[in-house]
Amino acid sequence: MSVYIFDRLDRITDDVLQKLIGRLPEGRKQKALSFRFTEGRKLCAVAYRMTEHILETEYGIHIGDFGYTEYGKPYLPGYPDIFFNISHCKYGCICAFSDCGVGADIQEIITFDAKLAERICTENELEMLSASADRDRELTRIWCMKEAYLKMVGTGLSGGMKNTDTTLLREHIAVRDFGRYIAALSLERDTKKAEAQLENAVLLDTDIFF
Repeated sequence: MSVYIFDRLDRITDDVLQKLIGRLPEGRKQKALSFRFTEGRKLCAVAYRMTEHILETEYGIHIGDFGYTEYGKPYLPGYPDIFFNISHCKYGCICAFSDCGVGADIQEIITFDAKLAERICTENELEMLSASADRDRELTRIWCMKEAYLKMVGTGLSGGMKNTDTTLLREHIAVRDFGRYIAALSLERDTKKAEAQLENAVLLDTDIFF
């Protein structure tokens, strides 16, 4: 498996963004342009181009666009043995590839909110939050781990954050604190491999886009 992160959105100028959007397939281009704010357009275009670049260089595959399950999880039509997942936040995007089910999430640090914590956390997780010296980062870790796991199983948030106890799922989820953001990775099997790949995630720059 492999994990890639692009966290230099500051290098995507308006000129670079226009060129990047111009390279997208029509469906993805319209999706990018549908975002009202520039940040949304950047993330949409970057996430697709990252995936396209990795598929071309690592797998020798050229894609037109993704397929999506009923829960919105992307897949590659015609390539059932290649599993991937993408996520983005205000600082950048993460893309993970594997030979088994995979879920990835990236999240800027959340400001602790007791109501949010009650809504998404189990009793075990609330106890962890209560004991934490940094509840902002702990809540972000919990959020990221839940999203990655639920994306791996294929349900996304419809699977229910409150029903997912990350304290009981550590063998299925790897998580890493990058400072400005936290990333989590969940694999259907071999989580030690996920931990190693997340620890050694490839940080990409804008040269991959053109």
